[in-house]
Amino acid sequence: MTQMYSSIVANIKIPRQSPQSPDGSHISPSVEFLTKLSIEYVTMANKEAPLHLVHLTRGLVGTLKTAFNKLTEDDMDLQYCAGCTEDKTLNYNDRLQLMSLMQFLIHGLEPVEQGKMKPRDVFEKFFTANKPAIESRVKGY
Repeated sequence: MTQMYSSIVANIKIPRQSPQSPDGSHISPSVEFLTKLSIEYVTMANKEAPLHLVHLTRGLVGTLKTAFNKLTEDDMDLQYCAGCTEDKTLNYNDRLQLMSLMQFLIHGLEPVEQGKMKPRDVFEKFFTANKPAIESRVKGY
């Protein structure tokens, strides 16, 4: 895990534009980092222990759920802020990205397990194909 963390941190450059989700919505650098970390984790787990990919991703889902819950708490605090529309939008986009990652890890790993596609490409397709359902999950949370 330390090696993976170090490689991702080493590859992160100061973005000239704000990070974006697969649909082009702006997300925070923290959520972008969690996205890159998750995709890299899936890539490494599939390469090193493909028979245990599902088991290995369970802990990652828990980590993402914790971050999602914290963002949900932040959203509750933002509801009382009248002039925080940008913060509310960014928070919503972050929650949508994290929920997409969690649902991808739970329901969308089959093409990765079969070796048909790279995890990043599978996640982007999963995000696009399931965005309405994921939005309803986020709004209902």
